[in-house]
Amino acid sequence: MDTYLDQYNPLMAIGPDKSPFITSLASSLKPSTLIELGGYVGYSAILYGECVRENDGKQHIGIE
Repeated sequence: MDTYLDQYNPLMAIGPDKSPFITSLASSLKPSTLIELGGYVGYSAILYGECVRENDGKQHIGIE
């Protein structure tokens, strides 16, 4: 998946290059609930779920 994103569509998913920025931003807000609208392959859902858990949050909601 990461190869496809690198070669053909770098904006389609968060991936390893953009994830540090996204997770640091989300963690700085210390969310108790995080709602994600649309996801491609679940890369961001894993990152956001971990962020919520690490900040003693309650839930991550993903809506497709």
